[in-house]
Amino acid sequence: MNGFDPELIGKSIGDRLNTLRAALRRHDSFAFRPGGEGSAPGAVDEATAADATVALVLRTLRAACDPAGWRVLERLTDGAVTTAELADLLSCARIVAWEVVNDLVQAGLVSRELDGDLVRLTETGHGIVSLVHLMASSAAGAVVS
Repeated sequence: MNGFDPELIGKSIGDRLNTLRAALRRHDSFAFRPGGEGSAPGAVDEATAADATVALVLRTLRAACDPAGWRVLERLTDGAVTTAELADLLSCARIVAWEVVNDLVQAGLVSRELDGDLVRLTETGHGIVSLVHLMASSAAGAVVS
């Protein structure tokens, strides 16, 4: 097994989309003015859901393709690390590493444990790293010397 399972990655991205939709529904139902009513959450049709899914997949791929983000993803294949360790890896201030991690969290590629400041790959993150390594290996095998 090469570690790349497109169905598992797709399912975990879909789970992320469901989490975001639930957060948006909670936000939409919140009353911003005393005595005022929050807007009712609208139903999502299939076309809108399909567009949102494609957008989330592309966002995930963009985050993985970011040079700093990719270095973090590759480092996390060895296990969880702190943002201080990631700052050392990226040769930047910890706050900058924190923001790189935030981008990866938003894309669903990593998760952050606030207790101990640990960052680790999600299933999606593992799958995307495996996909890139599989593609690179195939490309290297096709290169003629």
